[in-house]
Amino acid sequence: MSMYYSMILVPSDPFFRPEPEQMVSFLGGILEMGAVGSARAVRLRSYQRGRISVIEGFPGHERIEVKMPDFIELDSVNELPKGMQGLTDFDAVIHGIGPARLLPIRNVGGYDNGRWKALSDLLSAGVYVNEYELTAECCQRSKLTSTSDLHEETQTDRAAQPFGEPCELADRVGLYSNPETIELIKVPNAGCSTFWVALRLGNWMLPKFTSNEINVAEPMVMRLAETAFGIKFAEGCFWG
Repeated sequence: MSMYYSMILVPSDPFFRPEPEQMVSFLGGILEMGAVGSARAVRLRSYQRGRISVIEGFPGHERIEVKMPDFIELDSVNELPKGMQGLTDFDAVIHGIGPARLLPIRNVGGYDNGRWKALSDLLSAGVYVNEYELTAECCQRSKLTSTSDLHEETQTDRAAQPFGEPCELADRVGLYSNPETIELIKVPNAGCSTFWVALRLGNWMLPKFTSNEINVAEPMVMRLAETAFGIKFAEGCFWG
């Protein structure tokens, strides 16, 4: 079974859409600081050019047509502006393999026999492998999109659209679930946007929440994002 955790950076302006050159500056900086380990691929994940995939329904249910994204392979981050031409809904992605010189998320670890352990301990014990996955993504949408990720187990009278689904401006408060306690975490200005940055860790890797808030971004990565895009960011997260 696989489960991947992503930390996201949501801009203070929900309608912010950066220039392609700003995405190149950010992703290039991520590569330079070694935050995705050894880069293996650069690609665009295009949703508007996606193909239709048919999922056969079970008895009593009809078939479902799902639009799957199309992937555009690139040789380097410098080719992103050309590849983005004509795209409105896409992810610019760097895929890498750890170990990373500097992980983009602090206090990373995971669970072993029900106990949370630091990543270094899991690697030295052989519970996790050294060549873990890492990705950095710049995600742009043509309409306001939910960047909340509220689990069903979280006890709350608040509601949020599922991550990646259309949302309203009134949904700007980000609603998340603490991965350890399942308690509700509310983050102002993090619940919907037309752009966000996603930093994904390897299978079953996650940060340790020191309190019931999201404050796990590596400071150097946050500074890089705010410099490259010229805007402040709030932190969120999602599983998937």
